[in-house]
Amino acid sequence: MIDETIRFTTAIDFAEHPMNDAKTSLKKQYYLALEYFVKASGSDKYVISRLEQYKRRFYCNKKITNSEVKIKKIIYALNSRKQHWRKQHRYWLMCDIALILMDDHLIDQTSKEMQKYMTTRQWKMFDILLEALKSGNKINFNSIAFAKNLIQQYRKNSSFHKKEMRRFIVTANMSAGKSTLINHISTLYSDRDKLYIANTHPAVDNMRRKVTSANCEFDTIAHVLSTYKKDYTFDILFIDECSTVSNKDMCAILDKIKFRLLV
Repeated sequence: MIDETIRFTTAIDFAEHPMNDAKTSLKKQYYLALEYFVKASGSDKYVISRLEQYKRRFYCNKKITNSEVKIKKIIYALNSRKQHWRKQHRYWLMCDIALILMDDHLIDQTSKEMQKYMTTRQWKMFDILLEALKSGNKINFNSIAFAKNLIQQYRKNSSFHKKEMRRFIVTANMSAGKSTLINHISTLYSDRDKLYIANTHPAVDNMRRKVTSANCEFDTIAHVLSTYKKDYTFDILFIDECSTVSNKDMCAILDKIKFRLLV
């Protein structure tokens, strides 16, 4: 059964996030403010899943105590006029909120909520960021260069998010390169747990020879369906020679195995 909450969760790239090198206490403040604004907009399972990524990154998955949730004090601290470098936080927060919500209406709604914690001058500057996030045109990053990476990431994700979902079926003659394609995909996701199944032992053995990635398990469909106690949870499920799998077995496989992506 596919885990739908994976949708765009892994598309959030933290490698160059500006808060990476911040102090632990500041990261926690940042996450609490982020969570407050996101949840105030009404959260579906996709939003919660993406927000969880930030919690793991900046809050280390620790339990939030009541003494820490003095949210207005936290927001004003992040927006401090005495520490001018902190003015960047509100821009980063808005970018991260946009990456989590992925909805123009909710982003506008949240930006208006954030306005309550800003002066009129700050809000006018904030408009530049909102325009940069939502506009598909080329923009001048001079005044908001410190948020450029987050803005560009959101614009890419937003563009992809609005595209129609597509599914592809790969068919070809023997030795055309289907196993090579499987190996290439496996290499791209070498750090993920992967299960490779097929109807016959020769097909399974062929994948075992061709796939050189780490974190792989190989099995026949019959053995998977006859095993009752094992927990079949993987990031990616590969089904080879699926044209030889009966509808009954395919339904049973998709129901029994928990996975995030299917190839």
